[in-house]
This record gives sequence, structure tokens and C-alpha cells, in this order.
Amino acid sequence: MKKFISRYGKMTLVALFGLCIFLFWYCGYPQALCYQEQNQLFLWSADYFWHDLSVAGGLADYISEFLVQFYYVPVLGAAILALLFVAFLSLTYQVIRSYTAKPLKWYGMLIALLPSILLLEVMGDIEVLLSFPIALTLALLSTWLMNLATRRWGARIAWADVLLIPVIFWLIGGGATWLYVFLRVASFLIQIKKGKLPSVSITYLLSILYLLAIQLICYSTLLVQYPLMSVMTGINYYRVPMQYPGQKWGYDKDLYALLKQNEQVRNGKWEDIINNAAIFLAQTPIDYIEIEDYIGLLKCNLVGYFACAKAALPYLRKVKGSIINIGSVTAHGQQGCAAYTSAKGGIHSLTKTLAIDEARYGVRVNEVKPGHINTEMFYENADRMTDRQAFIDFSDSLQWLGRGGEPEEVAHTILFLASDWASYITGAEIMVTGGYEFGEGPKPLSPFAPWPEGEIR
Repeated sequence: MKKFISRYGKMTLVALFGLCIFLFWYCGYPQALCYQEQNQLFLWSADYFWHDLSVAGGLADYISEFLVQFYYVPVLGAAILALLFVAFLSLTYQVIRSYTAKPLKWYGMLIALLPSILLLEVMGDIEVLLSFPIALTLALLSTWLMNLATRRWGARIAWADVLLIPVIFWLIGGGATWLYVFLRVASFLIQIKKGKLPSVSITYLLSILYLLAIQLICYSTLLVQYPLMSVMTGINYYRVPMQYPGQKWGYDKDLYALLKQNEQVRNGKWEDIINNAAIFLAQTPIDYIEIEDYIGLLKCNLVGYFACAKAALPYLRKVKGSIINIGSVTAHGQQGCAAYTSAKGGIHSLTKTLAIDEARYGVRVNEVKPGHINTEMFYENADRMTDRQAFIDFSDSLQWLGRGGEPEEVAHTILFLASDWASYITGAEIMVTGGYEFGEGPKPLSPFAPWPEGEIR
């Protein structure tokens, strides 16, 4: 077993790491791939190639722009990222190994794994471009090859660095070149300590000042339109100007949900959109609703609608399509549902405003307001009641038609509004309620609302 681990341990760890990266992007975060591909331009032409190469970091940027086009197929995008991370991990290991005379144990791969995990954390920020990990990987590759050359030819190879540093800076950008320089300085210091290089080689430390001088010269001549900090740390590593990879860490769960909805809209997963479009809090007085729960409800029941419309409208304007928001009759008020009804009221106002704003583009915006519908959510609420059937009977009695509606009846209304038969209807609210909202008579409090005994103080 020990022999097997010694022989195949590193290979197994690398393979497992690559598989984990692939599953993360393909199963856990495919919406980020969709977002990156949507916001990345690439032209297969010589002019476009030379245009990219006219800026420091242009080669890394060109490679990343080419690869991101494959993100349109999530399995390919995930595979590309898995291979890139495996290359980054393997080269990190090889660079560490080049500093030592003896081969590293299999657990040396675990040490090399730490930078890869940090890189994955940095890429949790969706504005970090693929050019950043590509530039770092190319920097590690250059470092490994030059470390091997140094061990073979000694201090003479330092002159190659004099020529190589400005080339690397222009091809992969400032930040990755700083990584290369510091790793090369470390290599020379280790060789000096071991007595394999003369101490005069300490002058190699001047390479730091040399790189800084190169960047300042480029900034003042060829890259005057870019901020100095961008020239030094990398111009095309981050989508937003004057910001840099590492300023935001981890994965934002709220942004995750918005990206998921954007991906669903782009790929026409309307069933998923509708299924994820509502969260209902059981009837609860405002005193017992936590602010965090209310914010979460608003994000799904109102912000989600806004984000979906924002993502879809550029396409809908081209084809003169329509938006159909699913509201609720409870937007007009319901006992103990302040959180839910306020969100549904926001959908009502959003529908009216969008209908006004988008009319000039021929986009119709309407709202369907269901009442009591026999959905899975309704029956889940019924299951929580002490008398399930009594709750269902009471709910049925609130409609003049004497029953709850079926999901298909709501779907038929949506199909009508989406069809050409409704081509002259916009800003409308269609009640699918069985008559719940009108009629005279007393309005008794629901005996099934979990209202606390006595007055709330």
C-alpha cells in the first residue's frame, strides 16, 4: 500500500482535484460560465489578435477570450477550467520541486494544492477574467523552465532573464510577471545558500527594480490611457476598471441566485423560472417576522422579477415579445401576510411601470393574479394544520365558485396573454381567483391563522 501511494499518490490527487473542479463548475456553478460567455467578445481574425497584443497581457487575454467561447456548452467550459486548474497545480508542484535536490513526497502535492484553492476562492468573484489564471499558469511554466536552466548553466542564465522579463510582462501582464520575478529571486537565493552560485549573484535582486522600470516606461509611453496600478498589477485581469482580482473573496449566494435566473432566462428554462418564482411565509403577524427572512422573501418574490425582466428585455425588444408576471390576489391585502403581500404589491407596480416604459419597443407587460390554487405549496400548508380537511374546505369556501383553482387554469390564462390573441393587451391584471376578491358580506378572520392569543405589545 505504501509503495502504491508513493508511486501513484500524486497522480491520484491531481486527478481527484481535476474532477472536483469539473463538478464544481458543471454542477455547482454553471451560471457563472453562462455569464462569462455572454460578456466576452472574440473575433477570429489577425487584426483582433494584434489588437489584443497591443496591450500588456495581451496574449493571456487573447487565449482567455478564445477559450471562454466554449463556455456556451457548460460541459466544455467546466472541462477547460478543470484542465487549467490541473495545469496550475502541477506547475506549482514542479516549481516547488525545482527548489529542492530531492524529489518531494506525495504529500508535497497537498502543499502545492493551497495556491490552487486560493485561486478558486478569488475566481468566486465573477468579474475576475479567465486571463488571470492563464497568466499565472504561464508565469509558473516560465519559472519552472528557467529554474531548470539555472541549475544546469548557473549564473549565466541571469542574462536570459534580462531579455525575458519585458517579454513576459508584455505577454501575460504585470501581476503574473511580478510572480515570475519573485519566484526567480527565490530560486537564486536558494542556489546561493547552497553554494551552487557565487554570492555576487545577489545582484539578481535588481531584477525587481528592473521590472518596475519597465512598467514605468510602458506606462509613460505605450499605456498612457491606463492607470499606473493597472499597468503594474494587470490590465485585463478584471472586468471592472480600477479593480483587481482578490478584492472580493468567495461566492456570493445572492449573486449566485441572480446568475442562476439569468442562465434560466437565456436558455429558455421557463418551467424552472416559474417554479422558483415564489416563497410564501405562513400567516404570521409582522411582530414575529425577522428582517432577514423578509429580505430573503423580497429577493425572491420581487427582486427576482426585476432581475429576470432586466435580463430578458434586450432580447424581447428585438422580437416584440411580452412579459407575464405572476402576482397574487393577496397583493390587495390578506390577514397576517404583511411580508408576502407587500412583495406581491411590488410586482403589481412593477408590471404597470414596465408596461409604460416598454410600450415604445412593442413589448407587452401583463400580470396574472391567481387566488387559491391547488398547488403543492397549498397542500404542504394544509398538512401543517391540525385539521387538514377543514382548512381545505374553508379555503374552498372563500371563492364564489366554491372550489380552489387548478394550476392548468392559471397556465391557460398565461398562454392567452402570451399569444397573438392578446396583442392589444398591456398593463393588465387578470384575476384567476374564482371570484375571491369581490362581493359583499362579512370578512371573518381565518380560524386557521396562527395568531397569538391576546394583544400584541
